[in-house]
Amino acid sequence: MSDKTMQPMLLRTSKIRYHRACDYRTLTEILGELAVRHPSLEVSGLGTSVLDRPIPVVTIGRDPHSRSILYLGGIHPTDVMTPAVLLRFVS
Repeated sequence: MSDKTMQPMLLRTSKIRYHRACDYRTLTEILGELAVRHPSLEVSGLGTSVLDRPIPVVTIGRDPHSRSILYLGGIHPTDVMTPAVLLRFVS
């Protein structure tokens, strides 16, 4: 894939800040935009946090015969980089 064909697939990452944590509202907005742009991406919930907010889960692809890989990000309040990197990876 050339750089020109990759650009439209990438989410405008101006909302993703790599030097500070992404707040919950921004995270859900970004995940919603990604789900609209990529039909093979599904955003669902895993349960609720201690703050009673839904914990988002992103699934890419729907092949039941393929292997699964689990990536976790943002499990600690000071985890700034992992959520941003995973959002970039997904976009």
